[in-house]
Amino acid sequence: MATVGDAVINLAIAAILYGNSGPMGPFLTSARGDLTIERSKFVNDRKLAQFFEKTGLRQYLRVASEAKEGKIPISILAQSYEAIVGAIFLDSDYDSASGFVRRSMMKK
Repeated sequence: MATVGDAVINLAIAAILYGNSGPMGPFLTSARGDLTIERSKFVNDRKLAQFFEKTGLRQYLRVASEAKEGKIPISILAQSYEAIVGAIFLDSDYDSASGFVRRSMMKK
């Protein structure tokens, strides 16, 4: 599920960044790879874990007893977010999943 979510997140973030670049914006006239660099600022374990925390779903996350005693690893939170996005995509469609990504990015 996380693999599907990862692909959807990468596409959604790229679309958001590209869409925000304007008709002659930075990604149409910038150097090769600039969109990838910007996208990587959002699609990494630290950011995805932050997005997961914004969903308010942490209370429903089941983890091994070792993680319960301490802090849940960022990688687990990131993969949980990816799995949620993947589930939304498979249950609904791309628009629903990308909308969820956009809302969780923007949520304070």
